[in-house]
Amino acid sequence: GIPVIVWTTTIYDEPTRWVEWDTPDGPIRTTYQEHAVLLVGYDKNHVYLNDPLKSTKNIAVNKKQFIKSWEVMGKQALSYELKEG
Repeated sequence: GIPVIVWTTTIYDEPTRWVEWDTPDGPIRTTYQEHAVLLVGYDKNHVYLNDPLKSTKNIAVNKKQFIKSWEVMGKQALSYELKEG
């Protein structure tokens, strides 16, 4: 019941190209395919996403594929629950 913003890739799979650059804190490895989507549901085989790059809601994506992309992108997610009172 709580939507979650999840970092993945534009293809919801492992990136095909990586880039790296140096920073004062050390090298950073990322991809231009990095993307964030709203995870709105899941079942045994799929996750369901709202993607700001697409006009369709509740896009079904293979769950194992999506989890792999999420792990490669650092397992980053953000959720928020408003508590009244």
